[in-house]
Amino acid sequence: MSFRIEDKVALVTGGGSGIGQAIAGRFAREGARVVIAELVAERGEAAAAALQGEGLRAQAVQLDITDGGACQEVTQGIVDEHGRIDILVNSAGVFVGGKAEEVRE
Repeated sequence: MSFRIEDKVALVTGGGSGIGQAIAGRFAREGARVVIAELVAERGEAAAAALQGEGLRAQAVQLDITDGGACQEVTQGIVDEHGRIDILVNSAGVFVGGKAEEVRE
């Protein structure tokens, strides 16, 4: 099955493990340029290196998605380098207990 994403730029948060890593891998295998945004830099770098080892286009960036300023910086860096972001997958997450209206950034 082809998703017709050849040469699209895909940003996958939480792409260093689990579902995010599987999504990043699938996108890369379908021809996308994948940026793996990961809180733990080494995890993101390992995931990107594994894809690069298959001859695929992937890179890692360290990102704490709870930091709005960091999100803006990473986003701008990707746009500066690749010209755009075509696909965004928000797979990063943490468990935060409490009422939604009480959860801060």
